[in-house]
Amino acid sequence: MEPHSSSATKPSASSIFFSGGAYFIHFLALGFASFPLQTHLRQVLSPASASLVASVVPIAACSTYFLFRFAEARGWTRSPQWMLVALASSLSIMQATLGMKLHWVSGHSYWIGPAIDVAACLLVLGCVQSSCMTVLNHIGVAAMGSHAYTVRAAGSAGYMVAVMLMGLLGGSQLEVSERHLFVGAACSAVHAIFAALSFAFVRWTPDPSRSSSQAPHPDASPPDTAATSAAFCTETQPTRVSKSHALEWWCLLVLVWMIAMCEMSYGLYSHEFLTSTYGAWGYFVFATAIAMEIGLLLAMPRLNALKQRLLFVGPLGWICLFSGCLLAIAGWYPMGYFALALALNCPFQVSANEHAHRMKPSILGVASMTLAQSLGYVTATFVAAWTTGSGNGPQRLWTIMWIASIVALILALWKMNRDRIEATAKGPC
Repeated sequence: MEPHSSSATKPSASSIFFSGGAYFIHFLALGFASFPLQTHLRQVLSPASASLVASVVPIAACSTYFLFRFAEARGWTRSPQWMLVALASSLSIMQATLGMKLHWVSGHSYWIGPAIDVAACLLVLGCVQSSCMTVLNHIGVAAMGSHAYTVRAAGSAGYMVAVMLMGLLGGSQLEVSERHLFVGAACSAVHAIFAALSFAFVRWTPDPSRSSSQAPHPDASPPDTAATSAAFCTETQPTRVSKSHALEWWCLLVLVWMIAMCEMSYGLYSHEFLTSTYGAWGYFVFATAIAMEIGLLLAMPRLNALKQRLLFVGPLGWICLFSGCLLAIAGWYPMGYFALALALNCPFQVSANEHAHRMKPSILGVASMTLAQSLGYVTATFVAAWTTGSGNGPQRLWTIMWIASIVALILALWKMNRDRIEATAKGPC
């Protein structure tokens, strides 16, 4: 499509429905498959082995960047719908395969070794999951325009529904771990069917070859004004803009990497922490955080000025969350409700994706963010294996990540201040 077509800035009702629906069903499957997974792994493997095996997923996700470079060279990224159908189908197969593999390993039946067999399944599953998420993020940011927050909120709603259903139907961790991957596989199969049905109603064809001067941010000024201003600034200040762009890009990648470390560190023990501290109510604590997240996402399109200042909310949320969880472990159980600060993580992620898409509009921009996020996950799993190897719980791990979140907050505030200074220096540009 044309760089400034109306379809890019004013998506149709059908495209919003199918994009939001794809997010909802994908995250419904993700909620069932991933939320109890770390507890499930520790039931089958030792705590240290479970953390190391979990690192396979983000390691596999790192390959997504290179996979999309190949796909873009072949022209496959011009049809994100086909990619979404294929990836959702593959995801369904791999989630069911992992469920069977964990069942066999728990019965002492494996091919090479329990950890190696599970890691091999997670390697493929991680690559497929990350690729599917990258396509959804690209559709959400590149094709949905100002509705990107709305469709992402649909994804959070899917995750929330999955968590609440597990709380209602699964009376114990054992019951949940026996079924969760197979339920997730069924949801992924529905996701593939839903994506295929969208061919009859909508076409998503964001052009991955657009340069930053051709494709402004969805919330930017009208095409003629934005293009003229961008061209003027590039011609009058080429050296400063180029250096600033590179510095801001690396700063954004490092920030995403640090927040991903916090996210993974909490995710490794969130199911176990919430259910052991609050019983079945722990599922609803998590679901409440997601409901708050949905409210924030739905409010974002109406707060354009605020959207440019959201990078700090991710680090701030993790500071509050880890503070509350550590106090709850020490016996101050009501402080564990600070886990609701998890709601701030998703607005941060969407804001980071918008920054990335504005700086690098092709699908490789989002893929680069996925790579940074995956590296953060890998880092967290190795730190977890080192700090919790003897099965002493997440206290040391979360203390380290609490410190990391403070550093991330300082970095986010520095970047926001630099953006403000550069915007002032550019003047009318």
